[in-house]
Amino acid sequence: MSSPNSDKPEEKKEVSKEASKEVSDEKQGKKQEEKQAETKPVVNSEEKKPDNKTGSAGPASFAGADGSAVKSKASPQANFKRQKRLSQYGLQLKEKQLARRTYGVSEKQFLGYYHKAIAKTGDTGELLNKLLEQRLDNLVYRTGLASTRRQARQYVTHGLFTVNGRRVDIPSYQVRAKDIIAVGENKKSKKVFTDIDIKDLKKREIPSWISFDIDSLTAKITGTPTKADFEQGYDPRLIVEFYSR
Repeated sequence: MSSPNSDKPEEKKEVSKEASKEVSDEKQGKKQEEKQAETKPVVNSEEKKPDNKTGSAGPASFAGADGSAVKSKASPQANFKRQKRLSQYGLQLKEKQLARRTYGVSEKQFLGYYHKAIAKTGDTGELLNKLLEQRLDNLVYRTGLASTRRQARQYVTHGLFTVNGRRVDIPSYQVRAKDIIAVGENKKSKKVFTDIDIKDLKKREIPSWISFDIDSLTAKITGTPTKADFEQGYDPRLIVEFYSR
C-alpha cells in the first residue's frame, strides 16, 4: 500500500520542468527584443508631436550601437522656421549699431550727434548723417588716403594732417565748407603716403562735397554732404525712431 506522499516527487519534477521552460521562454523573448531594438527606432517619450500648423515633428531618435537613444539633427529649414522675427525695437537697435560700427564711434559720441541733429532745423536723419560724414577721419577715408576708417582714425590721431595749415589730431573734428585738409609737409615722406598707388587714387569715387588734388594730396571742402553721398547700408529713419521712442 502506497503512502499519500508517494506522488509528490513526480509533481516536483513536473513543476521544475515547467519552471525551466518558462525561464527558457523568457531568455528567448529577451533575445528577440534585443534584436528588434537593434533594427527598430527607439520611441522617445520626449519627442515632439507634429505641429498642427506645419505638420513637422521634432528630430527623430534612433538606437545607437550601445542601445542608447541618439537624436538626429534638425534640418536647416526647421531651424529657420524657429527663428523669431525682430521686433520694431530690435530693427531700430540693429540699424543704430550698424551706423555706429560703420563710422567707428562710441555710443556716447553717437548719442551726442543725435542731440546735435535734433537741435537743428531739418530732417533729423539727414542731419545726423551729415555730422557723421563731416568727421575728419571720414574725410581722410573718403579721399583714399586711408584704406579703412579705422586706419584713417589712426593717421589723424598721429597728427599726419593739417586743417587750414594747423595740425589737427582729433578724428571727430568737424570739417566745414572752404576748409583745406592736407598731409603735413613733414609727413609726406612717410611710407604710408609714398606707397600710395596714384592709379588707385584716380579710380576712387570722391564725394561731391570734396575737391581732392592727387598731386599735392590736398582736399578742399566745397559744400555739405547730400543724400547721394551718405552710406547706404543703414536706415537713418529707424535710428531717429530708436532715440525718440
